[in-house]
Amino acid sequence: MNFLIIGINHHKTPIEVREKLSFRDTDVIDITEKFCNNRTNELLVLSTCNRSEIYIYSDEIKPEYVWKYLNEHFNVEILDEYKLELTGVEALRHLFFVCVGLDSMVVGEDQILGQASNALETALSLGGAKKFLSKFFREAINFAKNVKCDSNASEIPLSTAYLGVKLLEQKIDLYKKKALVIGIGDMGILAYKYLRERGSDIYISNRTYEKSKKIKNKDPDVVIVDYKEVKNDLGAYDLIVLATSAPHTIIHKYNFDEISKPIVILDLSLPRAADKEIHEIENITIFDIDSINAVASVNEENKRRILEKYIPDVEEKLNELVKWTENSDFDKVFGNVKGYADKVISDTCNYIERKTNLSKHEMRKVAKVVSFAINKVYHEPLICAREIEDKETKKAVMNFFKEIYNEDKDRDQG
Repeated sequence: MNFLIIGINHHKTPIEVREKLSFRDTDVIDITEKFCNNRTNELLVLSTCNRSEIYIYSDEIKPEYVWKYLNEHFNVEILDEYKLELTGVEALRHLFFVCVGLDSMVVGEDQILGQASNALETALSLGGAKKFLSKFFREAINFAKNVKCDSNASEIPLSTAYLGVKLLEQKIDLYKKKALVIGIGDMGILAYKYLRERGSDIYISNRTYEKSKKIKNKDPDVVIVDYKEVKNDLGAYDLIVLATSAPHTIIHKYNFDEISKPIVILDLSLPRAADKEIHEIENITIFDIDSINAVASVNEENKRRILEKYIPDVEEKLNELVKWTENSDFDKVFGNVKGYADKVISDTCNYIERKTNLSKHEMRKVAKVVSFAINKVYHEPLICAREIEDKETKKAVMNFFKEIYNEDKDRDQG
């Protein structure tokens, strides 16, 4: 199985490195165009607030090519201790754990499932996801959906935004506090909902005004702040939640020069939206997504125990996908062999027709006999090869058939 995952181990990699390797839309297009330069290579990028991973199905793309690209494209040296590199069944298992939520920084968070679906849609539209990645991701996403429905794990409130708000609660009483949420994507909307449940007075600001307006229509008490003016009066708020997708910081130390009141900032963005120099201001407290690990609650352990019960089901699904992949590889070999056999049948019948005086009716009979004999010769060995249990032997036999009946090789010799 030529399945490969290259990425950053978000459990070990500090935020200072993770934020440098956050893929923007243009980055996804660039890497897809670079590596999906033929009809067989497949590539999909999964980039979230914590995760930067590249999923590849190819017998040509080597890990060193991808690491070299990442180092040069993002102008960053990635230490070996931060690297995530998985192949074959281990890569498949990782994909399923990601979708179920077992590999998330916050175990069992629901956002990753939607992010995986969006990544698949993007890869399909760019031509990066084809037969194999499309199959793997759809199976993993559907499996995760079934697990969440069957386990009711989603009823346990747990997400990066939820734990972030819990972290704020440890610092200040959120009731009637003025809370500014900048960025109304999935994470920002969750933060808004959790803060609203705790009685905060909500102010929202988003680069796209229509998104803010949709929330305002449903919740008239929400106040919309013009995105262009949002940094002009940060002292008006008790707490600020940053949940943007901007590739750069949006608030800086100088935005707080005339502010003396205490303010708490929750930065859920990656790259971080708050300049790290703000930490130097005495009355400002900042929490970023790494701070959330400190408040992992009992809920997380409960969710982990629930989800880990499905690991045997994951293994069963992996076996099914491995067998499907092996058979898919054989399907291509079958196609190459059949094409070769059809050519032999055609050449043989043409030769017989030229060297004999058989009627058309007689030639049709001869053609049937020749076709039956030649198909029997190649078909039965392939069927036996497909049923070989030992994976290494099966792979060796398949590679033998690929070499013998390589369509590109035949075409070059023709």
